[in-house]
Amino acid sequence: MSYTFVADVPSTSITTNVNVTENYWSTTDQSEIRKRIFDFSDWSSYAVADYWPYLTSADYNSPVST
Repeated sequence: MSYTFVADVPSTSITTNVNVTENYWSTTDQSEIRKRIFDFSDWSSYAVADYWPYLTSADYNSPVST
């Protein structure tokens, strides 16, 4: 698996969001970031990964993107 973020979010609501903004994706390409997010329950879950803004470097204290 070549994912940066993997989640298993059980959800019975279509309004469930997962906040992954404090993550470093090592790219600014939106389509590339989307490819790096995988939800194990993707076939039956409606959880949405909120990844914007994201960290600009691999340091937890780094500034976020603008």
